[in-house]
Amino acid sequence: MIRIAVCDDDQAYAGWLKEELISLSGGGVQVSLYSSGEDLLEDMDIPYELIFLDVEMPGIDGTETALRIRRENRDAVLVFVSGVRNPTPESFKVAPYRYLLKQFQKEEMERELLAILKEVRRVFSDDFLACTRNGAALRVNLRDILYLSISRGGCSVHVFPGSCGPEEGAVMVRRKLKELEPELEKKDFAFAHNSYLVNLKQVDSFSKTEVVLKDRTVLTVSRSRYAEFAQRLFDYWGRKYL
Repeated sequence: MIRIAVCDDDQAYAGWLKEELISLSGGGVQVSLYSSGEDLLEDMDIPYELIFLDVEMPGIDGTETALRIRRENRDAVLVFVSGVRNPTPESFKVAPYRYLLKQFQKEEMERELLAILKEVRRVFSDDFLACTRNGAALRVNLRDILYLSISRGGCSVHVFPGSCGPEEGAVMVRRKLKELEPELEKKDFAFAHNSYLVNLKQVDSFSKTEVVLKDRTVLTVSRSRYAEFAQRLFDYWGRKYL
């Protein structure tokens, strides 16, 4: 499921774009509409994979909104949409993938949207973990995992809310945490405590005693694990944000 944000003060156009994305993707998207940059920025805890931004909006315009988004979400595929304005040098600082004009004909716009969806799938063709929920097999993208914790018969997999659909029930993997560590540490997971393995992509902040994840979950950092966890996290942030 691709999480998409469409931010445009023209809600009629935004609604049309939403329907086009749903149709062209075959329904494999979840599209949220925003009418201002301020509204979108309030939801930056949601890890959108694709963001459409109207360049000209009242209040915070699209370029400034994009600059602020990049402080929280470096991976999203970003697309500017405009009715009149041409790209500016400032707009390219946020690495947009496309710059669409609202006056594109339907056929041209559909070609652009298909290319954009293909790029999102390429960027987020993430590894997955084979899990179960209520006895059924389930593929969970690693990027959607907040952390894994020790559980009877294996591990509990704690995922970002809504990332595995609306169904309820614990997500489990029938492997021990120590068994998973060698492969997951290569994918930016690290122990903050002997009882759980944290996805560094999902860390919002941390201290010597706790780590706060992007869904606001707070986990304890053990004294024995602090130094190694801090080093792994700083190394990750260094690669990601420099």
